[in-house]
Amino acid sequence: MMRNDIIINQKVIDYLYTLYHPLNDRLEAFRKEAEAELIPIILKDTEQFLDMMIKLVKPKRILEFGTAVGYSACFFAEAAGPDAQVVSLEYNLDMC
Repeated sequence: MMRNDIIINQKVIDYLYTLYHPLNDRLEAFRKEAEAELIPIILKDTEQFLDMMIKLVKPKRILEFGTAVGYSACFFAEAAGPDAQVVSLEYNLDMC
């Protein structure tokens, strides 16, 4: 039986992950630590897509809902550059 809820298969995902390159060594170390701790952070393919969009749009302000450990907020700040403002909100105080 074919599942209709799958957009791409695991082979495509695995290939896309071979193309992933973190913006810098700090983010790479941050990602590895969060993944080792099983903390939910932004997926690599989503990060690459958002990196492309940030480069195209050049936002001056970014608002994020759901900080967790702050990986994506750090990514946004690095990708958008020093002139951008990143605000990240977290409801779960256990994540802070």
